[in-house]
Amino acid sequence: MDQFKQFKSRIEFNEARFEAIAQTASDAIIISDENSAIVFANRKAYLTFGYSEGSLSGSDLGILMPEKYRQGHRNGVHRFISTGSPKIIGHTVEIEGLRKDGTIFPLELSLSAWKEEGKYFFSGIIRDITERKQAFKEKEEANLNLQIKQKELKSANEELKSAEEKLRTINDDLEHRVENRTRELAESERKLKKSEEQLRLITDAVPVLISYLKRDYTYGFVNKAYEKLFRVKSNEIIGKPVYEVIGEKAFNNVKPLLDRVFEGEFVKSEALQDYGEAGKKWMSFSLIPHVVQNVVVGAFALTEDITRFKVIHQEQEELLATIREANKEKEEALQQLKRKNDELERINIDLDNFIYTASHDLKSPVSNMEGLMSLLRKTVYEKVEPKERKILEMVETSVSKLQKTISDLVEITRVQKELEEEVKEPLRIKEVAGEVKEDIYSLIQQSNVTLTEDYEAEEIVCKKSSLRSILYNLLSNAIKYRRLDIPAKVELKTYRKDDFTVLSVKDNGLGLRPDQQKKLFNLFTRLHKNVKGTGVGLFLVKRIVDNSGGKIEVESEEGKGTTFYIYLKS
Repeated sequence: MDQFKQFKSRIEFNEARFEAIAQTASDAIIISDENSAIVFANRKAYLTFGYSEGSLSGSDLGILMPEKYRQGHRNGVHRFISTGSPKIIGHTVEIEGLRKDGTIFPLELSLSAWKEEGKYFFSGIIRDITERKQAFKEKEEANLNLQIKQKELKSANEELKSAEEKLRTINDDLEHRVENRTRELAESERKLKKSEEQLRLITDAVPVLISYLKRDYTYGFVNKAYEKLFRVKSNEIIGKPVYEVIGEKAFNNVKPLLDRVFEGEFVKSEALQDYGEAGKKWMSFSLIPHVVQNVVVGAFALTEDITRFKVIHQEQEELLATIREANKEKEEALQQLKRKNDELERINIDLDNFIYTASHDLKSPVSNMEGLMSLLRKTVYEKVEPKERKILEMVETSVSKLQKTISDLVEITRVQKELEEEVKEPLRIKEVAGEVKEDIYSLIQQSNVTLTEDYEAEEIVCKKSSLRSILYNLLSNAIKYRRLDIPAKVELKTYRKDDFTVLSVKDNGLGLRPDQQKKLFNLFTRLHKNVKGTGVGLFLVKRIVDNSGGKIEVESEEGKGTTFYIYLKS
């Protein structure tokens, strides 16, 4: 961007310089496009043709020439655009001009043309030669009179003297005009030299190698950028062959491009150049033929160091390749993960089916066993020895535990099925918590627990059975795993955090060691053997939360209590 701003600034400076030179020129300067529309006229042009300044812009060029020249002018422009063959372009001709007041006057015209962005433009330098013509005419008349006077010398000596005096006056006037013209030419040369100096300043300020190359592959002009690259003064490069300055290897690369431009082709190319001590650099070439009267006499060369851009491009390509490779690996990993997820899903389905089948098939025999043990107690309990009674009681306890385990397995299957089928609905958390408190009313009464509630978040969109199961297991566990030496306290809170509704249950109970916390959500894991349970409740809570896209956090310290944080997406 800095380089672009510098170029823009230099272009604006160059345009301002052209405007200043053109507006102070002693000759009229008019520029028109290929449709003969005037796009520029300097002050001298407006003075010469008698128009107010700015009024010619956009006008047809034909208004400045007599009617008899207009069609020929249009035909000439069309012929030049079609064939590229100029008739008067590049020459100085004398024609007639038409002023605004209708007067026709002689003028001297120098016409040039160029092509920019696919369009032709024509520049004319115009000089009013009325006075010169008049002087020439007067001189011719004077000569004619002189001849007449010579013939009448014998009879009109006085008239001859008068004619000679008149001739001397005319000659003096011509000499005076020649002196003025000489001064004008000197002033034009001074302005031209100043313009060349300004052009030199502009080209030297550009960080691009700018040069003019002759047909013999020698330098006719170079800017200061050559000094920086090749460590040679620019005036020492002028006249030297190209290969002596840039080296044989670099010249051999660029010579085919020069041959093409000397054939009249505009050449734009890039190449890795070996400049010897200056190092290897990627260079961009823009070579423009210099054509004079349909003959290529040289070439303008703009050479820019693009090594930095090439390096950046290469780094971008390498980065893209790395990204493509990473995307490929990511896609393969995703495919592998999908296969693993599908496999786990099948395993989970098989496990659920197994649990459901096993619990269903075991439920009836275990119920029978439970009935038989009840019958045994009624029929033989009083008849057996205390030792046998103890065995019967142990069998009853084992059957009861088995029955509870089977019920928990059935509950796991039921919860999973509800997670898949039940629809979410807006729920008031306080109401669902009230239903849970009714379910564990006896446990609350027996433990004499103090339960406090704070519902900052009052509602949540959730499956009701899921919320009930979470509250039931957390509240009942908080009460069951209480310390017996202090009054039990349980705090239930809800609040919003980010995109989650957070439900926290805090107790002052037994707490957990760090090693116990790692096993907290394992199936059938009981961390306090003195409290009855199957180790299924927290497993169910974890499964419900994970399936809903939430998460669980636990803070606990042995002997000081535990806090569960349930994050549910609402």
